[in-house]
Amino acid sequence: MEKNMLNKNKKIHVVQIISALNYGGAERLVVDLSNLLVADNFDCSIITFFANTPLTSQLDKRVKVILVEKKQKLSFGLIKDLQKTLQNIGADIVHTHLFGADFWGSIVAKKLNLPVISTEHSVYRNESIIKNKLKYWNRKNIDKFVAVSKTIRQELQKYFKLPEEKIVVINPGIDLSRFLFVPNRKVVEPIKFLLLGRLEKEKNFAMAIEALSKYKAKNWQCQIVGQGSLEHNLQNLVSQLGLRDKIEFFSPTTDVVAKYSNTDILLLPSFYEGFGLVALEAMASARIVIATKVGVLPEVIIDKRNGLLCANISIESFADSLSWIFANQNKLLELGLEARQSIKKDFDISIMKSKYEEIYLDLCDKK
Repeated sequence: MEKNMLNKNKKIHVVQIISALNYGGAERLVVDLSNLLVADNFDCSIITFFANTPLTSQLDKRVKVILVEKKQKLSFGLIKDLQKTLQNIGADIVHTHLFGADFWGSIVAKKLNLPVISTEHSVYRNESIIKNKLKYWNRKNIDKFVAVSKTIRQELQKYFKLPEEKIVVINPGIDLSRFLFVPNRKVVEPIKFLLLGRLEKEKNFAMAIEALSKYKAKNWQCQIVGQGSLEHNLQNLVSQLGLRDKIEFFSPTTDVVAKYSNTDILLLPSFYEGFGLVALEAMASARIVIATKVGVLPEVIIDKRNGLLCANISIESFADSLSWIFANQNKLLELGLEARQSIKKDFDISIMKSKYEEIYLDLCDKK
């Protein structure tokens, strides 16, 4: 980094705004980035709108978490409360994540003449028409857009007519030290599959369960780790397909390293993904990922070289990838090692941190 924060008389206070700190990729990025910032002599606070904050336990004690409650769907009182909070804590820069925080946070920051960064975690064609119109209108309040992948940068340019210079691509990083030391794992039966994430429609876990059901006679086990509105539906599907002896459900966990250590194959059957941090984590752990061609995943996974990419989003295509796994167990150790190598170069969390810090310093200098 060109400029050294340690030479500043006053620390820069970065305020991250996100609706909640629940389990999820955007929330994980906020936690990891905040921890790195305070270690690098920034002040850092996180404002949430809801008290659902299980990831708070993962934060450095120097990171302040502040609840500015959003009490109604159209909570115009939130503007006043946010403004008062940002003034009271002495914010220097506001960094927003996901729709609600982007919208309310950037409006208030501009009222206070604070620079605003928005990290865009997902592609826009999946949003409602109203949300997209509000995003389009609100783009003027945001000084810099950070796209987590080249794909999302293209979406921003296509749908929001943003100039190229207003967007920078910063891939989310992971703490490689947590995953690179997970032992290489030779795949032996029973093959152990993992579905990890929110039990919601966009994650499409039902498709993976349906595909697995085509191989009842094979020797495998699967863990589903997560929570969400579809938990009951997915449990019923497992029962209907006669897979209760093969598929087990677990609550969300912050100890994902333990899950990858006991896994051979991560299944990622999503309808869409912003980035897919779980894919990076699994690959850094030398585990194989079967994924659909959504979001950034085709930028990271090369089919049958460092993972498997399904031809399309269908039960048949996912089942074909599973078939290849069962038929090529002797190749899986090499595939996992190649996955680890492909992640080591470009997805170290320190690279992500340095790029964000450069943006913060540049915007604060222009203030």
